Amino acid sequence: MENNNLLNEKNVSGFSFFFMITVYVFISFFGQLLAGVLFSGTAYLAVCSTFSSLAMAVVLAVLILKRKENVFNCLKLKAFKFKYLILSIAISFGMLFGLGFINDVVIKLFNKIGVNVSGVSIPLTSPLNLIIFSIVLALIPAVFEECFFRGFMLGKLQNVKSVFAILSVSVCFALYHKSVAQFFYQVIYGAILCLLFKRTESVIPCMIAHFLNNFAVLCFEYFKISIDLYNPLLIVLGLAVLIVSATILIFEEYKDNKGKEKKGQIRDFWFPFALFGSAICLVFLVGNLFGV
Repeated sequence: MENNNLLNEKNVSGFSFFFMITVYVFISFFGQLLAGVLFSGTAYLAVCSTFSSLAMAVVLAVLILKRKENVFNCLKLKAFKFKYLILSIAISFGMLFGLGFINDVVIKLFNKIGVNVSGVSIPLTSPLNLIIFSIVLALIPAVFEECFFRGFMLGKLQNVKSVFAILSVSVCFALYHKSVAQFFYQVIYGAILCLLFKRTESVIPCMIAHFLNNFAVLCFEYFKISIDLYNPLLIVLGLAVLIVSATILIFEEYKDNKGKEKKGQIRDFWFPFALFGSAICLVFLVGNLFGV
């Protein structure tokens, strides 16, 4: 039987997701109204792009202060071995070129049935805009999403069997983005980043991989670099790098945890809080799908 402290940790992980989504809805609603009065065009889009990260910052601050935890220990902001820096770069490369075509496939499938699931167009029309959106769409999300999803949420599921903990956090990570086009890509990417976090017990390598992925997409668009994501050689190379990286992480995780059975129940994470948070995300996802 689990002790109450471990049970509470899993409930806190699920609650943090529900709490963050709720705070995001509040900040997004009133923030867009205020931003609409104060800003327009590029500035408005840039400000609105920070709302989800702001919601994470608020929730993390409230929960960490309430539980009187050390920020660096709680969010797993710690040093890591150099080899994981190489793996974080490899993972970013592998995801971008090995699985980058997935989003486009989903978009085309929905377009065939008359549903537009393309994202918002980013106005990368000047060096200043590239810098601004590199900060608000690459750097800030990499920091706060990794601290929240990997550092805090996954960090609270240490007693749960790794596969269940990783899949659960990865699904929440994908749902949080509220994008049909990106959902499958985000689940896979989230799972790989969870594996990286499990091995390093640090969110910093995850931040690096996350930032590089987002920043590369912005740079490709700004510099008009055309990448054929359906190029078989590119896909094979990207998948090979990704599979090797994931295999290394899985093998190390298996070797270190062999014989150490984890008995924690993932249902304590999902019921009721993470399930409620996921339901809210699904409402937004469906709404975005039909332009509501």
